[in-house]
Amino acid sequence: MKTKMIIRRVKQAGVFAGLATLAACAQPVARIAPEVTSSARYAGWHCAQLHSEQAQVGVALAAATKTQKRAVTEDTFSVLLIGLPISGGGVPKEIASLKGRQIALEDTRLRRGCR
Repeated sequence: MKTKMIIRRVKQAGVFAGLATLAACAQPVARIAPEVTSSARYAGWHCAQLHSEQAQVGVALAAATKTQKRAVTEDTFSVLLIGLPISGGGVPKEIASLKGRQIALEDTRLRRGCR
């Protein structure tokens, strides 16, 4: 009876450890939600300024996406090889912020009728 209980607890601990390991892994970019960013931040900006800022945010988001994808790949392989993620999680906060800025910029451009 005690042996069965011990085995059950070991299995539960293994499941918990597995879930904790997966939770520590870097998130794929598609699963990172945009940070809420107010369009008011861009009030008074001209279309050219909005376009320029949107291009800069796009470049920064592309670089952050590359970093995040590398972290996801590192974590996938390290979990398979040693059972632990090693990437440190990537840059999800930066991606969330950039995605939010991108949405706010696009909303502002649309409201102003910018092309």
